[in-house]
Amino acid sequence: FINNPDSPIGTAAYTDVIDYVEDNVLAPLCLDRTDFEAFLAADNDLTDPPVDVTVNQLISSVSEYTTAAINYYFPDEGETGLTDEDWEATGYQCSGLPDESKFTML
Repeated sequence: FINNPDSPIGTAAYTDVIDYVEDNVLAPLCLDRTDFEAFLAADNDLTDPPVDVTVNQLISSVSEYTTAAINYYFPDEGETGLTDEDWEATGYQCSGLPDESKFTML
């Protein structure tokens, strides 16, 4: 998959790849790995866990998922999402967000 971004990542490398995504993208944005993996599978018509996702599909799904999350965590006026007061109450920390306030795509 490294030489061909349209070939499946596969079972052997999937865990390492998704661990990297979790550590460097999902966790810093208060995002849940299980929710992301379910979205990744659904977004690409794959089984869960989506070990046959390609790098190109993964990049596209990460972009779509994180954009939706950022729009939820920091909505424009009149859009659904967290408020400045919600963030203030958490001390501006992911760990302070109650589970029901965390972003979910599904």
